[in-house]
Amino acid sequence: MHVMFNRLKDNMSYKQCRDIAASLNNVELLDSWMRVCALGKAQNKLLISRDVIFGGKKNFIARCQNKISKEEYKKNRISGLLIYGETSHYHGNRKFRIQDDLKSILFKPNRKTHIYLKLPELKKNYEKILKKLCRHADIDDMPLTFKLDQKYVYITFDENKLFDDKIEHKVKKNRVLAIDMNPNYIGWSIVDWKNERDFEVIKTGCYSFKKLNDKQFALKLTKKQREELSRKERLELVSKAKVKNVYFNSKRKHEIIEVAKDLMNAAKNYHCEMIVCEDLNIKSQDRSKGKNLNRLCNSFFIRNTFVNNLNKRCNIDGMKFFKVIPQYSSFIGNFLYRRLNLPDPILASIEIGRRGYEFNVQYVEKTKEKSKNIIQPNLKKFDDLIAKSLEEFSIKESFKDLISLYYVFKKDSKMMYRVPFRNNSKWSKFKNMKSQLSRLDFSLSSLCF
Repeated sequence: MHVMFNRLKDNMSYKQCRDIAASLNNVELLDSWMRVCALGKAQNKLLISRDVIFGGKKNFIARCQNKISKEEYKKNRISGLLIYGETSHYHGNRKFRIQDDLKSILFKPNRKTHIYLKLPELKKNYEKILKKLCRHADIDDMPLTFKLDQKYVYITFDENKLFDDKIEHKVKKNRVLAIDMNPNYIGWSIVDWKNERDFEVIKTGCYSFKKLNDKQFALKLTKKQREELSRKERLELVSKAKVKNVYFNSKRKHEIIEVAKDLMNAAKNYHCEMIVCEDLNIKSQDRSKGKNLNRLCNSFFIRNTFVNNLNKRCNIDGMKFFKVIPQYSSFIGNFLYRRLNLPDPILASIEIGRRGYEFNVQYVEKTKEKSKNIIQPNLKKFDDLIAKSLEEFSIKESFKDLISLYYVFKKDSKMMYRVPFRNNSKWSKFKNMKSQLSRLDFSLSSLCF
C-alpha cells in the first residue's frame, strides 16, 4: 500500500500500479485481490491528503527522539490488511467470514490456509449486529469490508441495509434540526421552515465543552512553574499531566458521542424531517494566534467523530442527514436573526438549517426552482431584518451582498456582530453530575419570524 500510494502520488496510472504491484519483492503471500485492495486503499488515502506519514506523526517523532527502537518504529508503520467486500458468490467477503457461533472469524488468505480469529466475549448490542451480518452474508446481499491489524478486526457495512427493521417515526414536513459546531460550543435549533424567509423556532439549545477544554489547558506547566520547580518536581507534574490528558481525551470522545445520541433523540421526539450540520474540512495548521488556539482547533475539536456518529444514527433510523457549506454561516445567522436575542452558536445553527432546507427543496425533492440562495439568502426577502440590523450598528454604507458586508465588520475591530451568552444564562450539567459538559436549553415554540 505504501508503494502504491507513492506511485499514485507521482501521477502513475492505475494500470501501471497494478503491473508494478505484481512484480514487487516479498509479496508472494498477497494474491491479486489483496493487491487490488491495497491499491484501492492507497487511492482513498491520496484523496484525503498527499502528505502522509505512515505510522503516524507521533510514531515518527518518537523515533526521531530515540524513544522507540527501529523495530518498534517499523512495526507501527505496518498498515492493516484491508479486504473490500463483495456480494457475487463470496458471501460478503472473499477472505473473511463470521462464524455462526459468533465466537470467531475465519480468515482465508488462500485456499489451503484457514485461520480462526477468536473473538472475546461480546456485549449484547455487538452480538445482535454480528447475528444480522451473518444473516446477510448467508444470503449474499450485502458487501462486508474487513480490516485486520495486530490487535483488532474491523468490519464496515451499510447501516441502511443492516437495520432494515426501522421503526417509522412521524415526521413534520420541513422541520429541521440544525447544528453549529466549534471547539468550545455546539449550538442547535429545531425550526419549522415555511419558506426561505418565514420560520418558527420550536426549541434551541447549546452544549459547552469549555470547562473540559480549560481543565486540560490548565495541565500545562506555566513559565513560572518551570523556573521555580526542581527538575524532579517538573518531571512528576509532566507525568501526572500525561495520565490526565489521556483521561480528558477519552472523556471528550465519550461526551461528544453522548451529545450525538441526545440530539438524535431530540430529532425523533420533535418529529424532525432532517438533521443538518456543517461540512467542515479543517486541516491542522498554525493560525499564528498562540499555541492554545492551535491545540483547541487541531486536537480538541473532534468534529469527525461527532458527525460520523450522528450520520450513523440517521442511517439507522432512516432520517435525512445533510452537510452544508459552512462559509459565513456565523455572520449571516448573527446578523439576520439577532432580534431573537439568542447566543451566537444558536443563531448560526438557524442559518445552517435554512441552507439545509433550501438544499432539500431545490436538489433532493426538487419542489422549488434552483436558485443561488443557499449560501447567501435573497436580500430582497430580508429587507426588513437587514434594515433593523444596519440601524443597530449605525451602518450607512452600501453593499451588494452579505459577504461584502461581512468585510465591513472585519475592517472595524470595534463592531462585534456575534451575540454573546446572557449573563443570567442557566447552564446545567449534561446527563449527570459526573459529566464535564454544561447544557443550555431555550424553548421558543411561540416565536415566529
